[in-house]
Amino acid sequence: MKNNLSPSFFHKSNTGHTPGYALAVIRNGQVIELSCYGYANINNQIFITDATPFRLASLTKQFTSLAILQLIDKGYFKLNSKIAKLVNFDHNRVFNDINVHNLLTHTSGLPDYEEIIYKSKNNSYVNNNDAMSIIRKFEQLNFRPNSKFEYSETGYVILKTIIENISGKSYTRYLEKNIFRKLNMKNSFVATNNTLLKKFRNRAIGYKKVSGNYQEYDDDYLNFIIGNDGIYASISDMSLWMLSWRNKFLLSDRLYTKALTNQIQVTDDVSYGYGLYIDNINKMIYHTGSWVGFNNIICWNYSNDLILVILANLCFCPDRNKRLKIVKNYMKYYQ
Repeated sequence: MKNNLSPSFFHKSNTGHTPGYALAVIRNGQVIELSCYGYANINNQIFITDATPFRLASLTKQFTSLAILQLIDKGYFKLNSKIAKLVNFDHNRVFNDINVHNLLTHTSGLPDYEEIIYKSKNNSYVNNNDAMSIIRKFEQLNFRPNSKFEYSETGYVILKTIIENISGKSYTRYLEKNIFRKLNMKNSFVATNNTLLKKFRNRAIGYKKVSGNYQEYDDDYLNFIIGNDGIYASISDMSLWMLSWRNKFLLSDRLYTKALTNQIQVTDDVSYGYGLYIDNINKMIYHTGSWVGFNNIICWNYSNDLILVILANLCFCPDRNKRLKIVKNYMKYYQ
């Protein structure tokens, strides 16, 4: 089927040197479209292919969530386990009433560590150890745990620490063994530092458009804080990933059901499960991911068994709701 994505948002060009996107459409468990447009790297004239790794940004949270649920499946802890028993917070009582469920659902009340880093105006690269040092010093919560939804990067950084503490493996090694290899995701990795990132020469570079020209928009000193972000994956790999959710391949039925069930109301129409938004009106499960020059979205219309994945290396539409509207309109072509 002919691709109908709006050029005004994706800047598709068959002749010019532009960034672009990769698209996958899955219907009834079968990939029916896999399309790639534009350049992964304009300077080196590397085209986007189905094997090009894109930075997933907040789509990473799905992987972190599933890893946590796998550990719960194995009996290491429970959804209601207090995180102070799983992570060393230097006896800080702020964390005493927060459980794993709260971190997964953005209901912990924890402040945003990123704001503190930005306010420090220290432009050197920071990592998870730096982030956790800040988090351990929090003096109070923004609200009582489980009383409301507030999107939290902090929560998923702590979840990454729990994965490492309980499994005895690094976050990277855990994902490689328990997710990437099991799903045959051959073009996926965790970006933990610049040296590693430079080894993947075929990866997509992020871009933004400035005065009519495309400029690299790929670097930020928060790039190597992982758990909430940090995974790169290709469109082919993300197709495998979404099919694993559809087919309940990596978890027990019980925990898959909980992950895809309304856990906390976000708006009148939308709730949050474990690492995924749930649109109760349109019967869709989705999440977006934006960081530096990357804009991504996964959307699964479970009533029609239709999945759409878009990975873009251009800061084309930072507004999550606008991106979701584009995807909803596009999905109509396949229904």
